[in-house]
Amino acid sequence: MAIQRTHHQTPQYFHVLFKANQKFAEVESVDELVPILLSLAKEVTSAEASSFLLYNPDTRTLRFSDIADEKISGARQHSLKQSLEIPIVKGIAGQAAGDRLPVMVNNA
Repeated sequence: MAIQRTHHQTPQYFHVLFKANQKFAEVESVDELVPILLSLAKEVTSAEASSFLLYNPDTRTLRFSDIADEKISGARQHSLKQSLEIPIVKGIAGQAAGDRLPVMVNNA
């Protein structure tokens, strides 16, 4: 699995950022914001899925807060949110959190 750090600066990228700004102006709660962020992340990176994880400083782990993936059922998403903890610097999400840098995995 090849991990590539990337920073997009294409016209599409800036168009999506502009759309994001418009959507953020309409958001009234964090519960509304996270799904919008996940959708935009998928669009900007042309990804099939995206997820939002929260950091627990006491256990130094990440836990799924939200998942945007049509291939994972709602019940499975709920299970992942409840049961999976990812240690910092382990796996793709842990590496991104540990380095505090975005990670895009091509052809995973």
